[in-house]
Amino acid sequence: MIEKIYLVKDKILNKVNLFKEKIKNKTVKENISFFLYFFLKFCIYFHVFLFFSFFVVSLTLKVFNPSITPLMLYRAGFSSDKLHKPKFINCDSIPQDFKNLVLCVEDQNFYGHNGFDIHAITEAIRSKIKYGKFVHGGSTITQQVARTLFLTTHKNFLRKYLELIAAVEMDFILEKQRILELYLNYIEWGDNVYGLSDACQLHYKKTINELSKEEKVRLVTIIASPLKYDTNNFSR
Repeated sequence: MIEKIYLVKDKILNKVNLFKEKIKNKTVKENISFFLYFFLKFCIYFHVFLFFSFFVVSLTLKVFNPSITPLMLYRAGFSSDKLHKPKFINCDSIPQDFKNLVLCVEDQNFYGHNGFDIHAITEAIRSKIKYGKFVHGGSTITQQVARTLFLTTHKNFLRKYLELIAAVEMDFILEKQRILELYLNYIEWGDNVYGLSDACQLHYKKTINELSKEEKVRLVTIIASPLKYDTNNFSR
């Protein structure tokens, strides 16, 4: 057994030495081409894996409602509260005026884009250049759903890139109403509060159909920063 382990070790070392020798004997130009080839190959395989993964998950989301999301797991790591499955509300059961409010505030071009909004992204970049910070985000509702169901809240280029790919695939596979339904049932609405049903109970001890117009407006207003603002005085 020990002899076999040493034989495997010797084979690996020989392959590593041969690889080093090949690189050593190549010119700088050949080495650059060599590494570019493997880098491009890695990128192709990486993107094939991403597209396939997001495609499969998006297909399951047509009929399946997840019990937990990566966002819930991430928040649970910094909280002593127990995870619980949000109470799901069908999109048809949510008042149209509330859905209109959400679309007006979060994504006015929701039914016109294909998962991302170039105009919104451009405006977000302009505000960054003008004020030195992002005054408003450029993410669509579809991108926010992708972030909630696939990724985390960490702000970096890679997450934004993955979020964009997932959003495009989701928009291709899922109907707009289903995307909006997932959004309203899984987004964060307070500390360990996820989904519209729990949000209504936390802030008003009511169901969505019992809320007044002002209460609906206040609930939609805190979507952007649910951990920072409160429906009563918009401060914590």
